[in-house]
Amino acid sequence: MNKRTLPRQEQNTPHSIASSTLRDRQKIVEQLRKAKTNTIYFREKLGLISPAPRIKELRERGFIIATTPIKARSQDGRLHRNVAEYCLISEPTTSSGECNKG
Repeated sequence: MNKRTLPRQEQNTPHSIASSTLRDRQKIVEQLRKAKTNTIYFREKLGLISPAPRIKELRERGFIIATTPIKARSQDGRLHRNVAEYCLISEPTTSSGECNKG
C-alpha cells in the first residue's frame, strides 16, 4: 500500500511560506506605488488570495496605507460592496527596505 502524501501546497516549509509572503508584500508595495488598488484587483490581476494580512504586515513595518471601503465589480460582473481600496501614503524612512523583512 502506498504511503499517503500531503498535497503539494501542504509540503511547504516555513522558508518557502516566508518567501511567498515576502513576494506578496513586494507585489503589493510595487502596485500601491503606482495607484490606489482594491482587494479584487489584488486577487484577480496579481493572484494574491488574501491581501489584507499582507497589508497589516506592511503597516507593522512602518508603511502608512489608507483603506477606504468602495463598491467594485469582479471579472464575472458581480458587484461587491465594502471592498477595501488601499492607498500608499508613505513608506518607512529606513534605507534597508523594511518590507523585505520576513
